[in-house]
Amino acid sequence: MIANAFSNFGRLTPHSYQQLIQRLREEVSRAVPVKSTVLVVSKGDDALLMLGERRSEHLPQSEDGRYAGYYPANSEDAIAQGCIPILR
Repeated sequence: MIANAFSNFGRLTPHSYQQLIQRLREEVSRAVPVKSTVLVVSKGDDALLMLGERRSEHLPQSEDGRYAGYYPANSEDAIAQGCIPILR
């Protein structure tokens, strides 16, 4: 999973955060087929949705597709909150 490649990052400087976003884009470009859908768990940064020719969405998201204002603590929490089935 691509997310595991970024799990060691703590608080970042603005420059380091921009480098992280670039690395994320490179990894997605390498690993995820064009025209795939990518669900992005973050704190709502729309810059993380800019993944080239891939459809990307916040997870969780509000009914209008924007960041819902919170993120699940882990996969089990996301499933329990119903975040994933809503998007299928």
